[in-house]
Amino acid sequence: MKTFETPLEMFLDMIKVTSVVNDVKGYSANILRVQEDVIETELWTKDSLSFYSRYNMGMDYFEGEAETHKLPLRGGSQGDYRDEMKQKINNVVDCLTKFPNSKRATITIMNYSTAKHDEDDEMKCVREIHFLIHEGFLCANVMVRAQAVIIFPKNIHFITSLMKHIVKELTPFHNVKLGMIGYHITHLVKDRQ
Repeated sequence: MKTFETPLEMFLDMIKVTSVVNDVKGYSANILRVQEDVIETELWTKDSLSFYSRYNMGMDYFEGEAETHKLPLRGGSQGDYRDEMKQKINNVVDCLTKFPNSKRATITIMNYSTAKHDEDDEMKCVREIHFLIHEGFLCANVMVRAQAVIIFPKNIHFITSLMKHIVKELTPFHNVKLGMIGYHITHLVKDRQ
C-alpha cells in the first residue's frame, strides 16, 4: 500500500500509473492529510466539486446547479450516491456519538438488489465507507469498485466533505479532528470509456 500526504499526490500518482497500463488491480493508498481535498481539473471546477459533494450528501443545492454541473462525463447515475444518504450520515453520527469506539459506523452505497452487470447506472463505484475514531481523529476507509482517474477529484472531495461534516456534527460530544483516509480501489482505469 502506498502512502500519500495529500489527495493531490495520489491523483498525480494515478495519472502516471494509468499512462502505463489501463487496469491496475488492488491499487490502494493511505492519504494522510485530507484538508487539501480540492483537485481542480478541466472537468472539475471548485463549483462542480462543491455541487456534487452537496448533492451526493443529500444536501440542498441551488436552482440551476444540477443542469449546469450534472454531466454524463462526470459520472452520470453511476456516480449518484444521494439515495438515503442523509439517513446514512445521521446513523454514522449517532453511532460515533453513542459508541465512539464502534467499528459499525459505515455507509454502504448500494446498487439496487436486481442490478445487472450490463446496466452501468446501477454499478456505483464507491461502495462502502467505514468511519472510526482513532486517537481523537476521525478516519475513513473507502472501498471503491472501480476508479476512473478523471473522476477521482469528485470522489475524494465527496469523502472529505463527508468527514468534515461528521467531525462538525460530533464536536458537541467529542473532541475529534480530521484524520486520514485509506482509499482502496480494485480496478483503476484512466477514464470512463
